[in-house]
Amino acid sequence: MAFNVSIGAAFNGGLLTHNIYGGFTNNGTVTSNGTLNFSPSTAKTYLLAGTNFTSTGTVNFGGSGAV
Repeated sequence: MAFNVSIGAAFNGGLLTHNIYGGFTNNGTVTSNGTLNFSPSTAKTYLLAGTNFTSTGTVNFGGSGAV
C-alpha cells in the first residue's frame, strides 16, 4: 500500500515511529520529530520533495527491496 500526501495536505508524524513499507509520494508537507522508517521488501519508489519534507528526528532507509 502506498503512502501519498496530496497537494495542499500535511502529515505531521510527531514524536512517534512510522514504518513505511510501500511507495511514498509527498506532494504536500511532511514533518516529523520521531522516526520514519522506509523499509520495503520489494522495489519501491520514494518521492520526498513535495512542498516540504522536514525531520528533526531520524529517517532510516532499509529493508530488502531496492529504493
